[in-house]
Order: sequence, then C-alpha cells, then structure tokens
Amino acid sequence: MRGVAVFQDWDGDLMQLDAALEGWMDCWERYQTGIDQAPLRQLAKRLSYNMPLEEAGILAALRVANAQQQMFLRLPVATIKRESLTEEIKIHMDAQLRRAA
Repeated sequence: MRGVAVFQDWDGDLMQLDAALEGWMDCWERYQTGIDQAPLRQLAKRLSYNMPLEEAGILAALRVANAQQQMFLRLPVATIKRESLTEEIKIHMDAQLRRAA
C-alpha cells in the first residue's frame, strides 16, 4: 500500500506490518520465553523506515518465528489466554487514542 508493507487482519482491515510486529514482539516478551526478538525488531525497524530488506535478515526473523511457533505449543493455555487478552486490550486502547487525536 503506497510503499508501506501491510497485511490483512482478521476483520479484513489493512494493518501496517511494522506496527503488527511490534505488538507481536511485545506479547512474546510478556511470555518471558528467552527467545531473542532482535531479528524481528530489526525487520520491523527496516519496515518502519522503508529500508530495503535483506535475505539474511528475513531468514533470521523467520528462525525467530519458527522458534516462537515451537514454544507456543508448549505454553500453558492460561498464559496464552491472559497475554492474548492483554494484547487485545492494548490494541483497542491504541485505536481509541488514534481516534481521539
């Protein structure tokens, strides 16, 4: 979308990928799994500054996402529900702040 990386969310709305990655990483930091989020942070930063992506950076971010997927399967359901609710509240609060501005 006009030079900005986006994806379609569950509601069919377009969302900037860098902002979504930031939220995703925030959630994973709350899980306290010890997975290094640096490759995802670097990818999000490059996206937010509209910088070219490099294959090595994309592959490093993919390895983090794969590690997260494997860890997710071992997380307690109560933890997943709690952190998902926390992130959903944060998303709605951010949307309200944007509307109010």
